[in-house]
Amino acid sequence: MKRSFCIVLSIVLGLSVLGCFARRIYAGDDSTVCIKDISALQTISGTGTNSYNDSSSGTSDSEDLFAGYVDQVFASYSSKADEPSRGSIHSDLDGPVNNAIYNALKTQIEKVAAGEITSTEFSIDSASVGIDSSVYYTAADLGVSSLFDQNGYLSEETETALQKKAGFSLGQIFTALLNNCPYDLYWFDKTYGYYYGMYGYTGDRSSVFFRNTMSFGFYAAEEYKAGDDYFTVDSSTGQAVQHAAAKAASIVAANKDLPDYDKLVAYKDAICDLTSYNHTAVDENWDYGNPWQLIWVFDEVESTKVVCEGYSKAFQYLCQLSSFSSSMIESRIVSGWMSGGTGGGGHMWNVVSMDDGRNYLVDITNCDSGTIGNPDLLFLKGAIGSVTGGYTINCYGTDIWFDYDDDTLDLYSTSVLTLSGTDYEPPQVENIVPTYSATVTMNENFNLNLYVKDLPAQFASAFTVKWTFDGKNYEKNLGELSPQTGGQYPGSFKVTLATVFSYEMTKPFVIQVYRQGTEAPIKEINYSVQTYFVNQYNKTSDALFKQIYGAALDYGASAQLYFNGQTNPTTGQPYDSDAGNLANKTTNPSFTINATKPTNKASKSGSITGMGDSMTATLIFGSETSIKIYFGYSKDINGLTITADNGKIVTAPELGSDGRYSVKIEGIRSFELYKDFTFTFKAGTETRTVTYSAYAYAANKWNNSNADLARLVKALVAYGELARQKWQ
Repeated sequence: MKRSFCIVLSIVLGLSVLGCFARRIYAGDDSTVCIKDISALQTISGTGTNSYNDSSSGTSDSEDLFAGYVDQVFASYSSKADEPSRGSIHSDLDGPVNNAIYNALKTQIEKVAAGEITSTEFSIDSASVGIDSSVYYTAADLGVSSLFDQNGYLSEETETALQKKAGFSLGQIFTALLNNCPYDLYWFDKTYGYYYGMYGYTGDRSSVFFRNTMSFGFYAAEEYKAGDDYFTVDSSTGQAVQHAAAKAASIVAANKDLPDYDKLVAYKDAICDLTSYNHTAVDENWDYGNPWQLIWVFDEVESTKVVCEGYSKAFQYLCQLSSFSSSMIESRIVSGWMSGGTGGGGHMWNVVSMDDGRNYLVDITNCDSGTIGNPDLLFLKGAIGSVTGGYTINCYGTDIWFDYDDDTLDLYSTSVLTLSGTDYEPPQVENIVPTYSATVTMNENFNLNLYVKDLPAQFASAFTVKWTFDGKNYEKNLGELSPQTGGQYPGSFKVTLATVFSYEMTKPFVIQVYRQGTEAPIKEINYSVQTYFVNQYNKTSDALFKQIYGAALDYGASAQLYFNGQTNPTTGQPYDSDAGNLANKTTNPSFTINATKPTNKASKSGSITGMGDSMTATLIFGSETSIKIYFGYSKDINGLTITADNGKIVTAPELGSDGRYSVKIEGIRSFELYKDFTFTFKAGTETRTVTYSAYAYAANKWNNSNADLARLVKALVAYGELARQKWQ
């Protein structure tokens, strides 16, 4: 049985090398105790159909026993909805079939870890993972000299060729599961490994094929198996496991607000504080089990200690549970050999991809107290060497050599395993140079937004945006915001600067960005809604958007003409003429109003005692369009309920100086201007309705003697009709 050694390079006793034995096997290895190919021990009669004949003559007792494994069918289970997701597709596996088998096995493995099932024998429908079991292969098809070895079993050469034909590699899948499921495989004894059955052959042994069902059995470690059954996990061990998982989660939660680099440092320190190297497991050559797993790292029991595999799995698991500001950060478990000082042996460590696009070595085992790398000489380190020739890192004048094994080289690409030539340097806030974009939200209101881009989330609190608008000063620390998860600029920080009235498009925003510790702004931007619309109009290739931008500018110019100097309280504050007249700006694109007079659908019906006929409706122009209803009511207003259709909310009644009440529907979007909105008033059994729309208002004012108002409603309709074409 092959053995893999985990080593600790100590800085005491002349860098003595302490060996720890971790027996590792892989399917298809002649030196292992894993069953190589159960299905090959069955004879399949007939050449035209893929049918099984378990009673065929010529099978031995041992073959019947093996066939029993192959023919087991296991029930499927649903995943727990609240289980943490640590990814499905494994980015280091080649091809869809590889990933499909990996995901199917990983799903079942996670259910065992979660206590949902206890059996560690799984089956996979071949068709569900993209394998065609109706295809038969001869030796010539597979490019092999013979389908079977000298003992009559399917040869390794044949297995390799079959897997290549189907587009998967069990070796890759198995290594990926070991490396990517550090918690979920806590119960697995990889020294015994797993069995699998997936092949069949015809009665005349002239061809082979994939079975309809692929069968796998993963051996449970001594600490976790139920009695003498190696393929059933004892559910009573769950409490200690759950405690360990909860402890790991608490470490992640306690450090969630730290910058990415500090978060990784905190994980290293937490692991080294929680555990120590298990010399006893090494010296006494313990069987594979908890010292090689992460449970004994997080169980908070002082006497439980681990070897290098436990250290690297613990770090991997904490990284998998984490959300990093940079999507580039990813940890991978690797294995191979380490030497330096007085000796060496098999070892396991991590390679971490960082936000600078480079990969670094992380050896938590040899960052612990009493080791040559303590506290961080082997943490996020660059190295000299190559993927195939190994890498060297110098610690206290001693060269430490790390070399990947074949399983690691088979699973990961060269780009993933290539280490940086220099150590990782955490980004400094003074070196962060954000970029900026401004947009206007125009389908609901005119909101001017600033997007701060290229800013790592861990540095957000070091940046503050300050702006001046309409004579008032505002500021927002970016640490109060979360990065955008979607939209136009994912990962950026969006600051909504102000809601701008249609007639305020030319009002300037003075925007300044400050970095912590600087007195002068690192960026100053002068902007306006008009600037945005003009820029977009000039560069867009979308004909409809070009019309919308032009209509929006025309709507703003018309509103500016109409509201200049007005004091009607329903229209907001009068336009500040000192900011410039949008209607007369020569920089605006030429846009001709093109709108058809809408139909007036205003109506009211029903009656309520105490509510007279002096009910009127009007339109309020602003950053967003609102419908306002004025009405008289002589009874207790609390006995009156008012609702609206189309999902709109009615504001609470307000009593005006003229003795009438008013209510509003706010936030009528540009593409909803044509809609009829109905207010429903109820008092006991009495009901009254009022139906009104922006277009009803426009229809009444279309040919108004006030030319500026007539122009405004025509511009409003043109903008609304174009918006409806684009967004509805």
